[in-house]
Amino acid sequence: MKNAGHTPTTKFESLNVAATQEQSELLDVEEKSTLVMRRVWRFVDGTPTAIESSVFPQWLIGELPRLASPEVIQKGTTAWLDENGYPMTIHQDYISARPHTKPEKQFFESSPGVVSIVRRRVSFETLKDNKRGRPLRVMDTVYRSDMNEIVYDITDHKSKPEK
Repeated sequence: MKNAGHTPTTKFESLNVAATQEQSELLDVEEKSTLVMRRVWRFVDGTPTAIESSVFPQWLIGELPRLASPEVIQKGTTAWLDENGYPMTIHQDYISARPHTKPEKQFFESSPGVVSIVRRRVSFETLKDNKRGRPLRVMDTVYRSDMNEIVYDITDHKSKPEK
């Protein structure tokens, strides 16, 4: 953003929330158990562009209490978790589009017809054998459809066929 001449800014908050049924299934915790949510409201040149909400299970908060603090982790939680023994290189992404919720509509102040693009990412602990471990985070990123484009690079990791 800065290289393109734009000014990105954020507003951050941390709070305790009750696990929804879907979050409890994805994180393998009890429904309505307490999760820590770290939420970032993202702006470009003062215009609201995205909301990113990550929830973490209590067992991980017990291991790394800083996750529950209201402070911003400057290098980002993914890098910080890796440095603290919880690498997350295995993810499942779910992409959907829907009308804005009422709070999103108020935040985005977008034109009629603009919808929310939602990326839900479930991040898993990466074990030493590069296998998927416990779920560590469910992150929902809500984007304004008129200001964002999602681009993925796909790499084929299949081994070469035998001759």
